[in-house]
Amino acid sequence: MAGKFYVLADTYDPNTAKNNHIMSYVRGFEELGIDAELVFLLPNSKAEKIRENRCINVSYLWSEKFAHSKLFKHIYKQFRYAKFFFSLKKGDVVVLLGLSAYVYRLAKKKGIRVYHERTEHPDAVQNSRFKFSMRNYIEGCCLCDGIFVISHALKEFYESKGVDPLKIEVINMTVDSTRFNGVEREKSVDPYIAYCGNASNSKDGVDDLIKSFAIVSKLFPQLLLYIIGNPPNNQSDNKLLAEQLGVVDKIKFTGLVPAEKMPQLLKNATMLALARPNSLQNKYGFPTKLGEYLLTGNPVIVTRVGDIPHFLEDGVSALMSNCRDTEDFANKMIWVMNNYDEALEIGRCGKKVAEFHFNYLTETKKMCNFIFKK
Repeated sequence: MAGKFYVLADTYDPNTAKNNHIMSYVRGFEELGIDAELVFLLPNSKAEKIRENRCINVSYLWSEKFAHSKLFKHIYKQFRYAKFFFSLKKGDVVVLLGLSAYVYRLAKKKGIRVYHERTEHPDAVQNSRFKFSMRNYIEGCCLCDGIFVISHALKEFYESKGVDPLKIEVINMTVDSTRFNGVEREKSVDPYIAYCGNASNSKDGVDDLIKSFAIVSKLFPQLLLYIIGNPPNNQSDNKLLAEQLGVVDKIKFTGLVPAEKMPQLLKNATMLALARPNSLQNKYGFPTKLGEYLLTGNPVIVTRVGDIPHFLEDGVSALMSNCRDTEDFANKMIWVMNNYDEALEIGRCGKKVAEFHFNYLTETKKMCNFIFKK
């Protein structure tokens, strides 16, 4: 490759699905012999940087001196980004992970190749701090050398907007299966259902999960529900819902869990649950957490939304329920409790699906083959 290879990302947020997604690509590029430079645009709230001892080249387009000043952070970021933009030379390759606001100008720059990766429908992130004109954005996508999308629905969306179908490649969600190597379920652990994500949002249908759990709890009073992630405040709808349904004492809001402890916590679960509703975000996106659920080899209950049914089959590799059908979702969990040996076999099949379809190296290789095709 004549020029440099850049991977441009938003912020470094350790122990998040977004960060795991970014680092899976970086690891894949490393193992494929691609000399990639990972560039972060903005600091997170703690101005954290990558601390792992990895042989990767990382740049930060921000200074710790300005990281906590909203005014100077914005000004400094614009200055550093402009410096990065004008430093790009003929033959360079830039892979944008999200960052829709930067597609148009980069795609119009002469002599460089630009690839835009999109994991959500653009309308689902319009309220983010990156504001962009949809007309300019789509024009930029048409000018890009390639668009990487996480679902077939997103591919169809970009095609409908005039992007050349030959420029669009579906890259599946990626997970690092090695995180679960050697992790075995610990004995003498009370049975629990696990969900991983934000306890206060509606993206993953946590309210539906709590309603379903309340039904199951009447039949299996010893069963707990672990909600792993940012805990809700005392006035949140989900906390109040749990109180109204009489299960607040059976729900454990763990708070954030260190990345190194997450595999064990998921592995110890009796089953994993994801009750996503049929929203714009979920129709076009794909949940990273689902890959980690499947890698445990435990039974997974999930709703039929987006591309999920393309990979999983009800009763074969997962237990699948209709969106917003809390009674059906509860019945799936009850079936798991009553037929656990069969459920574990389904879990083992689900693990094979994740290892085959969501392999970070396989998907990164697809990306590289697309970029470097003759």
